[in-house]
This record gives sequence, C-alpha cells and structure tokens, in this order.
Amino acid sequence: TSFGSSTDLVNAGSYFREDFELILGMTTTFVSFFASFALRALRNSAGLTGTLLVSANLTSTEMVGTFFPWAFVAGLEGAALAGAAFAGAALDGAAFAEAALAGAAFAGAALDGAAFAGAALDGAAFAGAALDGAAFAGAALDGAAFAGAALAGAVFAGAALDGAAFAGAALAGAAFAGAALAGAAFAGAALAGAAFAGADLARAAFAGAALAGAAFAGAALAGAAFFAGAGF
Repeated sequence: TSFGSSTDLVNAGSYFREDFELILGMTTTFVSFFASFALRALRNSAGLTGTLLVSANLTSTEMVGTFFPWAFVAGLEGAALAGAAFAGAALDGAAFAEAALAGAAFAGAALDGAAFAGAALDGAAFAGAALDGAAFAGAALDGAAFAGAALAGAVFAGAALDGAAFAGAALAGAAFAGAALAGAAFAGAALAGAAFAGADLARAAFAGAALAGAAFAGAALAGAAFFAGAGF
C-alpha cells in the first residue's frame, strides 16, 4: 500500500491504532469473561474430580463444600473452604496459609510439605493423610483428627489442638512447642524425638504411644496419662 501524503500517513496510523485498540478491547473482554466463567464453575461445582489446578492461586475464593478428589492444587492462601473435601488429592507442597478450612476433609490426601500456617482447621479430618514435614504453626486445629496420618517432622508450634486426635499417627520428630493440646489423644502414636516444650498437655492421653527421646521441658502435664503401655 502506498500513501500519497503525510496526511494519508497520519490517517493510516489512526486507523491502525483504532484497529489495535478494538482488538485489545475484545481480547480483554474475552479473558475477563473466561476468568469469570471459570470462577463460577469452581464455586458452583459439586465436584472437581480430575481437575488440574497446578500453580492455580485461588486466594480468598469461596468454595464451601466443594469436592476435590484427585485434584492438583498449588496455592489456596486465604481461601474460604469450610467443609471442603480433598479426599485423595495430590497436594504435596500446597499452600493453605490463613485459609478457612473448618471441618474440611483430607482423608488419604498427599500433603507432604504442605503449609497451613495460621489456617482455621477446627474439626478438620486428616485420617491416613501423608503430612510429613507439613507446617501448622499457629493454626486452629481444635478437635482435628489425624488418626493414622504420617506426620514425621511436622510443625505444630503454637497451634491450638485441644481435643485433637492423633491415634496411631506417625509423629517422629514432630514439633509441638507452645501448642495447646489439652485433652489431646496420642494413643498408639509414634512420637520418638517429638518436642513438646512449653506445650499445654493437660489431660492428654499417651496410652501405648512410643515416646523414646520425646522432650517435655516446661510442658503443662496436669492430668496427662502416660501409662497403659506408653514407651519411653
């Protein structure tokens, strides 16, 4: 195409700019619509079986009761997920810091190295979950269930765990410094090398637990039970 004058060039540039702005506007609208549609689908879906959410960050997203079996989730910091079910999900290294997860179910989930710092997890269920090296510092876990879970090296420093159940859990080297564990149950748990420095263990039960090398310096142990087969 040839242009006969500077005026033609100016007009051509104006047309190109208008076309570019139109295309850009259409692209932005499409992306916004797609993102909105995807978010509605996530919120309203009864199940996300097989959903691939690698590196997805759904911070502050509300998906109460959403079902995530075999999902792959990376970042859910601050998300509202009370009652959500993550049964069997692959969540190694997932980030749930400050998330609202009261009553959430993680039965059989792979959560090695997952971060739950400051999360609200009261009544959450982690039965049989793989949680080696997971971090629960400062989390609210009153009444949470960890029966049979793998928690070697897990960190519960400063966590609220009153009435939590760790029956049969593998907790070698786990750290409970300063945690509130009144009435917690560790029946049959493997706690070799676990640290309970400064923890509140009033009325906690350790019947049948393996406690070789466990440290209780400064812990409150009023009413705690270490008999009926507990091994030091």
